[in-house]
Amino acid sequence: NNNSHSLEETMTDSFAAPGRMMRVHWHELNGTLVAIQPLAMERRIINSAGKPQWSTPANIYIVDGPKAGETICNTLIFPPGIRRAVRGHVGELVLGRVRQGTVPPGTGMLPPWTLVDATNNPDDVAAAAALLNVHSHN
Repeated sequence: NNNSHSLEETMTDSFAAPGRMMRVHWHELNGTLVAIQPLAMERRIINSAGKPQWSTPANIYIVDGPKAGETICNTLIFPPGIRRAVRGHVGELVLGRVRQGTVPPGTGMLPPWTLVDATNNPDDVAAAAALLNVHSHN
C-alpha cells in the first residue's frame, strides 16, 4: 500500500517542535512596516525584574526594512502605545509603521513606541498583502 506510513513517520509528522518566546528589539524596527497579529487579550505577567507588567502575546510580520520577510512568533508586546494600537484585534492583522515618539524635555522618560496606521497607504497595504500571501502558502 503506497499510502501507508510507518508509525515513526506518522508520529514525526504529528508533532511540532516546542515553541520559544522571541524577543522584539523595537529600536531595530523603528520606521518599519509591520503586520501585528495579537494572539490573546493583553494580560499582566511578572517580568524578569519580578514586577507585574501588562503585555500582549502576538506574532509580528515584518513587511519592509532590513528585516523584511522575517516573523517574530509568539512574542510579548510591552510598549503601551503598541499594545493600545492592537487592543481589541485578537486574531486580526493590524498594519502600521513602528515609530518612536517624543517626550517633553526634562521628564526623564523614555520616548514611547507607537504604531502609526498604514492602512490608508495602498503601497503599504499591497506590500503587506503580498508578504502575508507568501506566508500563508508556506
